[in-house]
Amino acid sequence: MDKDQFFERVWHFNAIMIALAGVLAIGLMVFGAYQVYGELTRDRTVHQIVNVEARKAEQWHLEHASHIAGSDYLVMPLVSDQKRDESYYSKSAKAARNYLFVDATSDAQHWLLPHNRSLFVSRETLSHDDYINPPEPVIAQLYQVVNADSNKDKRLTASDIKTLALSRPDGTGYVEVIPAMNELLGKKLTNGNQLFVLYRYKGVGYRALFDLNAFKQVSQTQLPSSTGQP
Repeated sequence: MDKDQFFERVWHFNAIMIALAGVLAIGLMVFGAYQVYGELTRDRTVHQIVNVEARKAEQWHLEHASHIAGSDYLVMPLVSDQKRDESYYSKSAKAARNYLFVDATSDAQHWLLPHNRSLFVSRETLSHDDYINPPEPVIAQLYQVVNADSNKDKRLTASDIKTLALSRPDGTGYVEVIPAMNELLGKKLTNGNQLFVLYRYKGVGYRALFDLNAFKQVSQTQLPSSTGQP
């Protein structure tokens, strides 16, 4: 092989590699553009948000039922779905707004609340042991609820002031036991059917005890401040 043939082959090899690199670069650009387009045009769904503006289109549906241990009742959340179409994508905000309790052995059924204006941040069943099989009967239900747009951002979210509420296992007897709190810090169900709660409101911590037989507050005390002084 003479010197000219060697350099000609090297030139052809380099040309092929440059062409392949160009094709690969174009492919990566097309793939990147497709990913960006997909991200811009995909449906966006957020949860635990209620837009209070009247212009939002709102749809309602019931979601999957859960059995209340120790009873014949099942509970289903009523969820609102507020959709808004933007120029190149649609946005959806979903949130639990009420609960339907249904008796499996009769025609009995009822809503937890007589209205659907609130946002339910959470619902928990209270029983002495959730980890045994069969589970212990539920003593009460615990809810964290947002009733008003306290931070004035035109939305109900978990960032607003929350209310702590209780109901019987079947959803009757709903009562708000802590009208205002920023955060539930902890809870424990005692052997005497009392609920011990730690919570924070406006930077101050509190401890409270509730009688689950009467759904009444037994005591409430402010926790020590962050400086360590009572």
